[in-house]
Amino acid sequence: SQSYVTGVGGTSLSGSVAAPIETEWNSCGTGKCLQVDGGSSGGGVSAIWPIPSYQVGVMGQPSQTSQSFRNVPDVALNADPASGYAVRVGAGWEQVGGTSAAAPLWAAFTALLNQASLSSGSTLLGFPNPTLYQIATSSSTYSANYNDVTSGDNGHFTAGVGYDNTTGWGSFKGSSLINNISGILAILAREELANVYAYPNPWDTRKYTIRQVTIANVPDDATIKIFTISGFWVKNLTPANGRADWDLTNDHGDRVASGLYFYLVNSPSAKVTGEIAIIK
Repeated sequence: SQSYVTGVGGTSLSGSVAAPIETEWNSCGTGKCLQVDGGSSGGGVSAIWPIPSYQVGVMGQPSQTSQSFRNVPDVALNADPASGYAVRVGAGWEQVGGTSAAAPLWAAFTALLNQASLSSGSTLLGFPNPTLYQIATSSSTYSANYNDVTSGDNGHFTAGVGYDNTTGWGSFKGSSLINNISGILAILAREELANVYAYPNPWDTRKYTIRQVTIANVPDDATIKIFTISGFWVKNLTPANGRADWDLTNDHGDRVASGLYFYLVNSPSAKVTGEIAIIK
């Protein structure tokens, strides 16, 4: 349930290729599992990790999805051995499943996404959760990119419309999600960045007492995201009175390291990107 890991739940496939049916994976029976006899998707609420910023405001299922602690999983994929995967073992083939198959397939999907992004001259995805949630929480992009799993339970938590604590946002719609994320990454491509801010600013007399980078001329209705050079999300900023101040910490309040960072300002009217160089 660590916040910088993408949790993958399990689903079960039935029907046909032309008309597939995807439900939460639970071979233990309704209201049972985790895991005595059979298998099911994991999921639930962390007892340790606070809710990360990318999950804040995600309502999920009533009385199940927490607004204070980390919810898992984030996404899902087929994990039912009955609808599982052909694996060569020794001299023969076996059909296997489990989220131990679903999670590597999400990793393989990410590799294909990065390949497509790089081939188009863009950048790597990096830590995916903020981007996955950004797409999922938009009513205009969710259904085009995810298969929403709305039936089944894992013995403790129930699948439902939108986010739930047993299949997350659901499974991916491959080519659509690849194209959508590649488009977001294109905005972050380094060669498209024009604005550069630096800390410390040699002309700022406060540099010895205030650790801060100010992004100016920002609409108050914009969202601002800070990323590392490799595309890992660092922190969200909230502008006020036409500016946004970054105290050079990440989302957990820890000081960030020296290096080059990206920022993305996204407002209804425009998108602006730039660089922040931190030299200590």
